Amino acid sequence: MARVIAPSAQKGGVGKTTMSVQGALATAVKLSARTLLIDVDPQGNSSGSFLTPEDRAAHPEVSASALYVDNSNLKPIPGKYGVDVIPGDDGINAFPQELSGTTIQEIIGSLSDDASANDIISGVVDEQLIAFVKNVQQFKAQYDYIWIDTPPSFLGLPLISALCAATDVVSVLEPTKFSSDVIDSFIDKVSTVKEQYNPSLTFHGFVINKLRATSERHKNTADQWLAEYPEFFLGTSIKVNSWIEATTEDGEPVWKKASNEHRKKGARNLLSALGEFIPELQEVTENV
Repeated sequence: MARVIAPSAQKGGVGKTTMSVQGALATAVKLSARTLLIDVDPQGNSSGSFLTPEDRAAHPEVSASALYVDNSNLKPIPGKYGVDVIPGDDGINAFPQELSGTTIQEIIGSLSDDASANDIISGVVDEQLIAFVKNVQQFKAQYDYIWIDTPPSFLGLPLISALCAATDVVSVLEPTKFSSDVIDSFIDKVSTVKEQYNPSLTFHGFVINKLRATSERHKNTADQWLAEYPEFFLGTSIKVNSWIEATTEDGEPVWKKASNEHRKKGARNLLSALGEFIPELQEVTENV
């Protein structure tokens, strides 16, 4: 059965998609594992790293929003480097899907007089959440690793549903004051999901990304986090490397673009961070 890994964050631009894309590439290429990427971020950045517009056009029925209904026949799209993909789409922004158009009138009409708007919304959300978990569950027998790229917000269904379906979650933080403000909140929300919805979920903690070794502020922030939350931070911090972001956008493995020692060190750094929660990758990191 597959491990379902959800790199997550409550703040955008911290490198969550980079971890999802490079994680999927690492398991598919380095481990020769059957790998699926599910992109529940409406921006669709991670799926765009693996699929061309022509790939998407040839499979218009395959999208992440289709996972929120009973859809046992959904077939992922084959992507680069053997990574199968269920791409993100704008339909995710329409959740709850049934609360639009004339359908809302049908739902209201079927309820008793004392039913509230919250009753209506929670009922539809519960159905869509259950459908997502069931649809991801059916893929677990077909793959070794499933990566879910999520939007940076607990508002709406995508991030919550990913955590309910996941076996593993790791949060990505950039060492800034703005990230400091969400640490406690993220821990509380993940703990709630684990206690109430997904007891099998393992929270591996936070990984510090985009660390500038020459920045005293970055260093002080990272040191403060490690002192205050020693059990919640992974041992490897990822140093800032703009070329890794560009390589990820192109859907290329970082180690294939490591053309000099500086880049090789950056590629090993990223793979080492992934190896903190995927031990099999530790054995291949030194070969970069």
